Amino acid sequence: MLGGKNSIVSSNQLHVHIHRIRKLFEEKPKQPKYLLTVRGIGYILYCPENNYI
Repeated sequence: MLGGKNSIVSSNQLHVHIHRIRKLFEEKPKQPKYLLTVRGIGYILYCPENNYI
């Protein structure tokens, strides 16, 4: 749950934050290699050099 039981956080706010984070450390934010979206689960931080999540 985003922000706890009594918090109002829209999914759009989450997408904006993820986009900003990707812009900081991804070479191509629209083609992320490190902060990946997993449909139905959320986001994962991935290290492709070590094949490690």
